[in-house]
Amino acid sequence: MKEKFTHCISLNYDDSQRLKLYAKICGVTQSQIVSILINNKTPKPMPDKKFWELMNKHYAIQDSIKENANGNEKLLQACIDLDKWVLEFQNEMLLSKEAA
Repeated sequence: MKEKFTHCISLNYDDSQRLKLYAKICGVTQSQIVSILINNKTPKPMPDKKFWELMNKHYAIQDSIKENANGNEKLLQACIDLDKWVLEFQNEMLLSKEAA
């Protein structure tokens, strides 16, 4: 684990409020926002409730397909491929990316 250091920074009121809001929107701490930014990445806002509802529907459909595949290897492989794609999709939607 990396050693942690405490830093005191000064922000004007508006910047301080934006930092608090951005951290809340992204679902991380203010320290994490600063860390993400100084590592030349752009934090991403957390998806809304609808995103997770749709992901849960997807998982339910996929589970039903797996349960009814009856050993069909092509169908089971398609589910594995879809699992990989969903993880890629979630990473793209949720993880901070390199700043341009």
